[in-house]
Amino acid sequence: MPLECFIAMAFDHAETDTLYNRSIRPLLKQRGITPFRVDRSVRNEDIDDQILAGLQRCDLVIADLTYARPSVYFEAGVAHGRHVSVIFTCRADHLRHRPDDPHGNFRVHFDLQMKPIITWSAPGDPRFARRLASRLGHVTRPLLKRKEATALDEQRAAAFAPVPLHEKLDRLIEVYLSARKRHGYREDKTNGGATLLPPRSGHLRWCHARFSNTLSKNDLMAYSSPWEHGGLKGILNESFQTGRLPKRASRTILLCALQRVPASRVAAALPLSSINAHNGLIVATHHSTTDVAKYPKSHSGEVLWHKGRTATVPTDVTIAVISDIKHPDEFQIALQRVFK
Repeated sequence: MPLECFIAMAFDHAETDTLYNRSIRPLLKQRGITPFRVDRSVRNEDIDDQILAGLQRCDLVIADLTYARPSVYFEAGVAHGRHVSVIFTCRADHLRHRPDDPHGNFRVHFDLQMKPIITWSAPGDPRFARRLASRLGHVTRPLLKRKEATALDEQRAAAFAPVPLHEKLDRLIEVYLSARKRHGYREDKTNGGATLLPPRSGHLRWCHARFSNTLSKNDLMAYSSPWEHGGLKGILNESFQTGRLPKRASRTILLCALQRVPASRVAAALPLSSINAHNGLIVATHHSTTDVAKYPKSHSGEVLWHKGRTATVPTDVTIAVISDIKHPDEFQIALQRVFK
């Protein structure tokens, strides 16, 4: 899919029209970029509607500030609001004061004077063409990469969509297990989940994942309280029995859903957590503690309950919701952010 460039400039002026015909349009065509100048559009829609539509769909804007047309400033502002790259150009004499222009109608307004404006002295200025070509290369390289990445993402999503539900979930589980192992976690078959205890860190990390088509508020609420049996608590109890209780612990629950889960649902289900949502990943965090106990045994194997000891381990709790999963590669990127 080619890039589209919106052209904002003064129309029906011999100089600017020639600049467009001789320099701007040929450079864009040479790079496979489709230029859009509303005055040369053959569409039948209202001109204002065409301008706004063009600014919404364009990938970049070339705004020539010659003659200080208000419409050019407006169009550049709309593009800036969309975070679209704007390449500014203007005739060289518009960057300095002119005695015959007391009102500044032929000078770049002060709020754009610090922009990296490419100047031209005449419509066929070869230096202008070289500088514009260089700037286009700089601006379009990341745009083309993003376009290619988007196209690839859409292809992968289209291939994953018809896969049966159970097979989709199985594929995601495989990606999760691989990522978990790659980040050093080891499966705990006794207590469930997986653990990571970096050497000499004293910080035990534990994670568990659940995979489903969707997640309701009740599903989320089920993970709002720590589990009393197994999981991290079971591991810490075992560690306490052997005298190797870590100083800190982290409990990470990954809730993975194919359907979209809104951040508002997560916030409603986990009111005591701090919520951070970005690009399909919703992370709910809060600080807690895990209470553990150990009881010695007599020579006969009887538990000496009256000699029990207790300890409290500070615990960071993270519930990471990964939803609206379109394909396994997208899921793997989200996992990298969780395990970082």
